[in-house]
Amino acid sequence: MFQLYSPAEKKALQGATVARSRVTEDSTSVTIPVDAVKADATFIESELREATMELRDGKWLLVRW
Repeated sequence: MFQLYSPAEKKALQGATVARSRVTEDSTSVTIPVDAVKADATFIESELREATMELRDGKWLLVRW
């Protein structure tokens, strides 16, 4: 998925922050809405979407994007 971004967008995402108050979480999943991500780049709506990660066998996996 990371390959879809330009070098400038990748750099902006690496320095991005997430507003924890906007994140929904429980013991096995975390949902990060698009408006929680703050980056030094402009992305179109289709480039960033809400993401859900789940803890499976001790590893966090992206299960919905």
